[in-house]
Amino acid sequence: MAQIDGDAFFAQFARITGALAAPSRLKLLDRLCQGEQTVEQLADAAELSLPNASRHLRQLAEAGLAAVRRDPPRVFYRIADDSVLRFWFALRDLARAQLLELDHAARELIADRDGLVPMRREDLLARMEAGEVLLLDVRPDPEYSAG
Repeated sequence: MAQIDGDAFFAQFARITGALAAPSRLKLLDRLCQGEQTVEQLADAAELSLPNASRHLRQLAEAGLAAVRRDPPRVFYRIADDSVLRFWFALRDLARAQLLELDHAARELIADRDGLVPMRREDLLARMEAGEVLLLDVRPDPEYSAG
């Protein structure tokens, strides 16, 4: 019976976790989950220089988390497949459940969080129909275009 080399096996997992070890790459992965975008769009959204964003995106692609498409003169990136999207959502859920600091950081991003009211989609649509609320879509163009 062949012996399994545990280090080699777990080294493959480390390729993914290593790609996620930088906040800039996490920010880029979050943007990629919103749809395919050019390197320039991603760099701008993540507030990174073009060369820095390109380097981070290559690392995500090398780990199998992102896919690249070239349409000269532009280079486009997207998530590799739906399993990456499911993984990203699961990671965010885990962070929310395990890291109390994450909720504090989210509160810092949204100054008047107490004024926000969670509601189901159906309730929002009913309130819009009744003219009680106006829904403004403030997503960036690439995210809006991706649906």
